Amino acid sequence: MPVDRRKTPRQEMQWKALIVGVDGSIVAECMTMNVSANGARLLLPPSVEVPDSFDLVLATIGGVRRQCEVTWRSDKGVGVKFLRPPPVEHEAPRRDDKLAQISAKE
Repeated sequence: MPVDRRKTPRQEMQWKALIVGVDGSIVAECMTMNVSANGARLLLPPSVEVPDSFDLVLATIGGVRRQCEVTWRSDKGVGVKFLRPPPVEHEAPRRDDKLAQISAKE
């Protein structure tokens, strides 16, 4: 059995989220499979190219977001570590609209 070397435990979950590029554009929808205080594992749709750094928007109204850096990649997803939180003025209404659409699909 492999040894878990994470600094903080991860909580299993399945939350829809958005990957947002540094320029503010929506890169892709994804599923947050597990999360900790320091990082997360994201499940991605096939053939989505994720940049090395991006913002992850976790809540329907965009209130929970983390600046991320990719630590590993696989054909189904990525692992990320959380960096410092972005400034509040980084929010954009179109991301909130997209999150509302994603939540409505459930």
